[in-house]
Amino acid sequence: MTSRPVRRGQGLAAERRRLQQEQERDEYQHPNQLRYQHHLQYRRHQHQLHHRRKSTLTSVIGTARTTSPARMRFPQGARTLRIKFVLLALPASIVLIFLTSVFYRRDLHSQRVFTHSKSNDVLPTSKWTGEQQDRREQCWAQWVSTGTVCKGPPNFWSPQDRLDLVWMWNNASLTSSPSSLQSKDSSRTVSDLLRYSFRSAQRYMQSGFGTVTLLTPDVPIAPSTDSAAACTHAYTDSQGLANSGQRPCWLSTADPVYEPPSLLHHRQVACADESGLAKHRCADAASSVAASASASDSLLLAAVAPELSDVRLAISPHHIFAAPVSASDFWTPLYGPVFRLGSSAETDEIPIANADAVGTLAEDAPIIRANALLNQRFGERPRRKLLDLPQPISKTVVAELQQTWPNQLDLSSSHDLGTLHAHYTAERYREALLWSFLVAKHDRDADGVYSTQEATALLRDLGAADMRNPSFPVVHLPMRSSLESSTVALHLKHASLTARLSHQFLQSSIDGSAFYVPRSSSESSLGGGNVGSDADAADATQTQKTEACKLEMVCVQSLLMANGSTVKPSVSELFSQVTYRLPSCGDCMVLHLVGKSGLQGLSAFLPDDELVMPPLAALPSPPTFEKVDVSIKPASGSTEKKRLDVVTGLLSRYMHSIILEETFVTPAMTNRSATAESLSTLEFFDNSSAFGFRQHGSPSPTPRAEDTWIWVKYVRAWLSVRYPLVMRFESHTSEL
Repeated sequence: MTSRPVRRGQGLAAERRRLQQEQERDEYQHPNQLRYQHHLQYRRHQHQLHHRRKSTLTSVIGTARTTSPARMRFPQGARTLRIKFVLLALPASIVLIFLTSVFYRRDLHSQRVFTHSKSNDVLPTSKWTGEQQDRREQCWAQWVSTGTVCKGPPNFWSPQDRLDLVWMWNNASLTSSPSSLQSKDSSRTVSDLLRYSFRSAQRYMQSGFGTVTLLTPDVPIAPSTDSAAACTHAYTDSQGLANSGQRPCWLSTADPVYEPPSLLHHRQVACADESGLAKHRCADAASSVAASASASDSLLLAAVAPELSDVRLAISPHHIFAAPVSASDFWTPLYGPVFRLGSSAETDEIPIANADAVGTLAEDAPIIRANALLNQRFGERPRRKLLDLPQPISKTVVAELQQTWPNQLDLSSSHDLGTLHAHYTAERYREALLWSFLVAKHDRDADGVYSTQEATALLRDLGAADMRNPSFPVVHLPMRSSLESSTVALHLKHASLTARLSHQFLQSSIDGSAFYVPRSSSESSLGGGNVGSDADAADATQTQKTEACKLEMVCVQSLLMANGSTVKPSVSELFSQVTYRLPSCGDCMVLHLVGKSGLQGLSAFLPDDELVMPPLAALPSPPTFEKVDVSIKPASGSTEKKRLDVVTGLLSRYMHSIILEETFVTPAMTNRSATAESLSTLEFFDNSSAFGFRQHGSPSPTPRAEDTWIWVKYVRAWLSVRYPLVMRFESHTSEL
C-alpha cells in the first residue's frame, strides 16, 4: 500500500477526499491483504494487553524478574509458591511491626521515668524577684480564699515542679548486724522484688516525675565472701574517705542511651551537712552509719537526702505499681502530698496501748510510739494507720520533726517516721487554720488578748446571734464542690500541672479537713419532690443525716465570762482550749466555718486584707502543747507582711490530701491458700494504683520450706506475667 506525500497549502477538505479515494482503491484492489493486516494489528494489541497485566501483577507482588526476548513463561508451580510466600510474609510483617512498636514504647517509658531531668523553669526561692513573689502570694491567696486558680498562674507555685523518686533497698546478706541477717533466698527475693518494682514503674509512671535514686546501705569493712559481695559501688564521701556501697547485681550502671537510676548510700546522706543527723558518727568508715540497714533508717535517710525535690516519693522494693499514675496522684502544690490510709475506722486505727507491753505486735510498736508523741504535741485523738504503700515525704516537714524531737528522730529510731510525718502534717494544717481564725483574723490589734469588740465579732462568726443569751446552731456537713473530679481536673489544667490518672476518691484539706467527706454540691437538703407530711418527714430525715456537731458553751467559756469583766481573755489560752485540750471544739468550728465559706475556698477563716504582721515562716512547735504561744509578736524591724499572705504561706506548707483504701492492697501471704486468695483479690478488685507485697510466708523468724515455694510459684510468677519487659539497665545475673 502506497501513499503520496501531503503537499503544503492544500485545504483540509481536499486532503480528506484524496485519502478516501486511496482507501477505496486499496480496498478494491487488495481486500484479502487488508483483512490480514487488520488481523495482525488485533493480535498485536491483545498481546500488549496481556503483557501489561502480567507486569502489573509482578509489580504488586514486589518481585522483579527479567523476561527473555522469547518471552519465556514461568511454570505454574513457581507462581503458586510466590503467592504462598506473599500470604505468609504479610502477617509476619504485621507481627514484626507490632513488636517493634512495643519495644519503642518500652524505651519511651524508660526515657520518661528512668532518666535524670532537672527542670529549669522553676527558680529557687532566693532568685525570685519581688514581682514574682507578689504574684505568687496573690495566686495563693486566691486559691485558699476562693478555691480557684488565678488567671495566668505563675510556673513557680512552689520551689519544685517535679516529684523525685527514691527507692530504698538493702542486701541483707552483706550487712553485719546480727538482727538483720537473713537467708540468701530471702535476700534474692528482695532483689527480685526491686526489679519488678522498677518494671512496674517503667510501665505505669507517666508525667511529672523527676530523678530516680536508689538508696542502699554501705558495705561493711569485712564483707561476706559470697559472690554477691562483688556487686558494690565505690565512692568517696564528704570526709574524703573511700567507701563502697551496695548495688543490685542486675543493675547496670552504664547505658549508651538512657541514664539508669543513680546510686546513693547511707553514709553519703547521713554525713551531709544538711542531714540534721549526729555528725559524730561520721568519724571513720567503720561507724554505725555504715552499718545502718533497717527500714526506719532507710526512710529517714531518704527523707533528708540532699539535691532532691523537697517532697519526694519514698518507695520500697515490695511496692508495685498497678495502674497508670502521674506525679499528681502523689503530690501537687495545690493539694499537697497524698497519704494513703486504711479505710476501716475500727480495725485501722492506731492502738492506744503501751508499745512495750506484752502482746503488742512488733510492727505496731513504732507506730504506737509515734502516736504517743503526736498526743503530747497536739492532744489525744483517734488516728488511722498508713498503708504500706509509696508515700510522699517532705524534707522541710521532716526538718521540723527533727527540731521538735531531736532525740527520737535519729538513726536507729524506734518511732515510725511515716506515721509521724503524715499526721504531723495534718495536725499542723488544722493548727494553722484555727490560728488564722482565732488569732490572725480576730486579734486585730495583736495585743494577745480579746477586747469586747473582738470577742463579739468572733462569737458572731461562730453563729451566736444574741450576746446576752448566746447559743450556737447545729452544724451540718458542709456542701462542697472543690473535690469533684471535673473541678480537680480543671484546677490542675489551669495551674499547668499534670492531670491525675488515678480514679480513687480524693479527700483534701482544701475542704478544711481531709478526714471527713463533705456533701456534694449536687445534693439538696430538700425532699425529692415530696409534698405535705411526706416532704416534712423527708426534710427531717435528711437534716438528721447531715447533722455533724454543735458547738458547746464550754468551748468559748472564756469569751462569755469576759463580757462586762475587766479581765480580757487570752488569745493563746482560747487557742489551746479549742485546738488541743478539747479537740472536738476545734473540729466543730472548722466544719461551721467551712460551711460559711461556700462551695469552694476557706474565706471564713481568713483575716482582712489590710491587717499586717511580722513575717512568720512557721508556728512554734514545742514537744508539748502546754508550751505553745501563738500570739502575734511585735515586729523587730520595719518589715511587715499582710496577715493574709502569712496565713496562705502556712496553709500551703501543710496542704495535704488522703485516699482511704482497703487493706487487701497490702496482703499478708502467710501460706499458699492465703497467697492464692490475695492474688485473686488483687486481680478482681483492680482499682488501686499500687499495692505492697511485704510479707511472703510465715511471720515467724524461722524460715520454712514453703516460704520460698510461695514466692517462686505464686508471687514471682504472677509478677512476671504482669511485667515481662526487661529494662534497658537490667543486665543478666546469676543472683536471681
